[in-house]
Amino acid sequence: MRILITNDDGYEAPGLLALYQALAPLGELAVVAPFEEQSTRGHAVSFRDPVAVDWIEHEVFGRTGVVRGYPADCVRIALAAMRHPPFDWVISGVNAGANLGVDAFYSGTVAAAREAALLSHRAVAVSQLFSAELPIDWSRTVYWTRRVLEDVLARPREAKTFWSVNLPALSGADRPRHVRTVRLSTDPVPIIYDVSPDGQPQRELYRYRGVYHERAVTPGTDVEAVFAGDIAVTPIHLDATCPTHEDTHYVFEG
Repeated sequence: MRILITNDDGYEAPGLLALYQALAPLGELAVVAPFEEQSTRGHAVSFRDPVAVDWIEHEVFGRTGVVRGYPADCVRIALAAMRHPPFDWVISGVNAGANLGVDAFYSGTVAAAREAALLSHRAVAVSQLFSAELPIDWSRTVYWTRRVLEDVLARPREAKTFWSVNLPALSGADRPRHVRTVRLSTDPVPIIYDVSPDGQPQRELYRYRGVYHERAVTPGTDVEAVFAGDIAVTPIHLDATCPTHEDTHYVFEG
C-alpha cells in the first residue's frame, strides 16, 4: 500500500512525525508537507503564482517535498508529480488540535484530505484534541492513530467521500473507550471578540477568543464523542447540496 502523508502544521511538526510512525508498518510512505504552519487556512489553493517546492532528504522521512504553499497545494502537487505508482491513500495530520464539526470548513488538515477526495483518491484527516490541562502525549497519539487507521483503511469506500478522525484528550493511563462513527456537528464555537483601540482614528482591533470547550454538545456528533473520551470517525461527503432539494426547472422569460 502506497500512502501520501501531509499536514497543515508544517513539515517539522511533531504531529507529522507521529503520523509517519503510526503508518510506517502499514505501507510505503511519501511525505509532501507545507514549509510552515498553515492552520485555519481552509481550502486555499495557489492558482496565480508558481509554488516553490524544496525536495530535501529528511532524516526520518527520506525524500520529502517541502511546499511553500497551502495543504491543498501539497496534495495537488504530490499527486501530479509523484503519480507513478499511484497512491492508495492520502492521509493528513496528525493535527495539533481537534477539527470537530464546523472546524472542518476552516481546517487545512481537513482541506488536504478533501482535495484528495476531489481528485478521486481515498483520504483521511487525523486530528488530536488537547488543552492546557491535557497536553498531547505524541507516543499515545501514534498508538491510537495506528489502531484506528487499521480499521478505517479496511472499510469499504463510498464514492466522493473522505474520513475525518478526531482523537480525544485523555490523562494518565486513560484510553479511548470506543471508536464511534458519528456525524459532523453543525454547532459553532461561541464567537467572542476582545475589542481594543488601535491608536489610529476610527480603527479598533478585534481579537478572537472563542472558548473551545464551551461549544454546544449535540448527541451523536463528533463533538459529543470526543468530549466524552471516544475516538470520532466521521465520513464526509463532497456533495454539499441540500438533500431536500427538488430537481425543478421552468422556462426563463425576460
